[in-house]
Amino acid sequence: MTVLLFKLTILDFELSSLLKSLENPALMAGIAAFFVALGVPLGYVLYQVYYAFKWRTIKPEVVLLATKDIPELDSVVCNKRGLELWYTIEGFYDSLMTNETYKKKLVYEDLARRNDSFSNRTSRIHGLGASALAMFTGFLFFIITTENRSSLLNNNLFLLTFLSYGICLYSVFVNYKKQNKYSFVQLNLIMKDIMNAEKEQL
Repeated sequence: MTVLLFKLTILDFELSSLLKSLENPALMAGIAAFFVALGVPLGYVLYQVYYAFKWRTIKPEVVLLATKDIPELDSVVCNKRGLELWYTIEGFYDSLMTNETYKKKLVYEDLARRNDSFSNRTSRIHGLGASALAMFTGFLFFIITTENRSSLLNNNLFLLTFLSYGICLYSVFVNYKKQNKYSFVQLNLIMKDIMNAEKEQL
């Protein structure tokens, strides 16, 4: 969609003719089928690229927000980074959700609700990250495939589109960073609540 949006800014077309062509049901169905056929596998590949990139660039201090005030994790997370660090924390969390919950006879429904909230947040975070990568990749592809790039600065429609695009990309990225940071804080709170909970009386 990013590529299409920017390509329209450099094509010489009349808006009325474009809108009239979109009234054709067969054409609309063909365009929709094209984007679905291309978008699903391409989106999957971009999502994997984003995920690999994230865990190779994420700062350990951000991930370690999940371990704050949990001494039991201090000895097992030292000198670990990226995915290895996250897998260690995730394994500890899984152990709390199963073993500790069972030992203390905690109300699992409430923990499951909080876990679902955490999972939904992380899904939204990965969606934002993959969207930012897709938007950037689309613009990069547009620049590479545009022959007369020097003329873009004289194209008011392109400049307006680029400004809108920049605001959207910036908003997605800022929201991603804030949500990503808080997801580790949220996980930390869940783990501490499980560890500090008293055994429930039946």
